[in-house]
Amino acid sequence: MESSCPNCSEIVTGRYCHFCGQQTSVPRITWRYLLVELQQRLFGFDNRFMRTLKDLTIRPERVIHTVIDGVRVRYFGPLSYYFLMITLYVLLISFMDIDMTEYTRSLSEGMNRDVSEGQQRFQEMVNQSIFSNFRVFSFFMVPFFILGTYIFFRNKKYNFLETSVLVFYAMGHPIILSILMLVPYKLGVMSSANLALPLISYGYYAWICARFYSGNRFWNFVKAVFAIIVSMLLLMFLVAAGMIAYLAMNPSLIENFQ
Repeated sequence: MESSCPNCSEIVTGRYCHFCGQQTSVPRITWRYLLVELQQRLFGFDNRFMRTLKDLTIRPERVIHTVIDGVRVRYFGPLSYYFLMITLYVLLISFMDIDMTEYTRSLSEGMNRDVSEGQQRFQEMVNQSIFSNFRVFSFFMVPFFILGTYIFFRNKKYNFLETSVLVFYAMGHPIILSILMLVPYKLGVMSSANLALPLISYGYYAWICARFYSGNRFWNFVKAVFAIIVSMLLLMFLVAAGMIAYLAMNPSLIENFQ
């Protein structure tokens, strides 16, 4: 039967409008409708987010190849996925009322106990600056890793933007572990797994490179490790240059951290 689309008023036949995609028979908003909608969006079998989450865990190369090959509806886009993971992390920190300065201090004490009070204050200032602009800093890091990975795998014939697909997924997916580790910390349990998060994250990054790029997987893994090191060095060099310039303009800060 023909009917009028409730969205664009086109005359349509069937359940969906051929012009805008609107469902022609719209149910009333009830609690049952909201629960079904929530189940479909978050836990549905055909849901893009859950499929992306699962495949990035067990077969990340399939996700990356699929997106680069032009199939864009099967998985969450790399930029969207990265942004979503960061947003969930920030929201959970806010919801659980976690002091990230205290959190990073506890991590620093677990890794390095031989620091002066001035160095500790300086580190806390840096951490506070990072977490105050966490999403900006997270996106600021990405180009360095894209560049490092592109340099070491340039013979694989993927351009800079295609390389960014791998990097966004590889850096976004391990944030799930950071999210999970906030729970035991809030409960007063500082697990040693927290200290291993950077190693796990970079190991996952190298594992993705090893599986995605053609050739010997062991050699790809080694190249990915060097790509990570170079990326971190480039990032640290730029951050250090910025900090030196900032301290040069504010010499009084140096005395406070001695």
